[in-house]
Amino acid sequence: FILLAASGLVGAAIPGCPADDAIDQARQLLAFHFGDDERIEIDPELKQLAPIVNPANPGEQFSVLELWGYVYRGQYRVRLTYYPMDNGCVLMGQEIIEYASLGAEVHGLDPSPPHSGVVRELTLGDRACYILIEHHGEMVEAMAFMALCERDELIDRFATFEHEAGDVMAMSCEGDPECTDHETMLLISDAML
Repeated sequence: FILLAASGLVGAAIPGCPADDAIDQARQLLAFHFGDDERIEIDPELKQLAPIVNPANPGEQFSVLELWGYVYRGQYRVRLTYYPMDNGCVLMGQEIIEYASLGAEVHGLDPSPPHSGVVRELTLGDRACYILIEHHGEMVEAMAFMALCERDELIDRFATFEHEAGDVMAMSCEGDPECTDHETMLLISDAML
């Protein structure tokens, strides 16, 4: 198990362990699993999690860094475990997990919403908030939870997105507010600048 008490974002990561090293390690881990794909991206923001005990020596603790990586539209949580030393640090462990909802009720989105891009428009619709995103030179329209349409500060800014299953009015309702039919889709649930 991993303790998840976050202590916030860090700029210099762990003392003796440059942030660039963690970003490079995360990129190598994704490349190991997916090949040297030019679409691999690593979010430069790091989060330092609560330390964990070294299972071989309860008197020692490992530092844990969490960051996010992307391969095209796939989103991956990466956790790197380091042992800090006087003259540097040693990478002791790596964990990667795909951040995706696999529930059978999530359907109808092909392709899935992008994981990042520049927000160009926010339009409140009868089914959802529609976000026009510039992603790798292409304009993509994605559906999001209604509350995101209130975030004007996103316009013309680069953001990373989180996704979550949500209920929307069914297409068969044709915009009728009295219609109770709905469908569950993968929506953008949050946007981080």
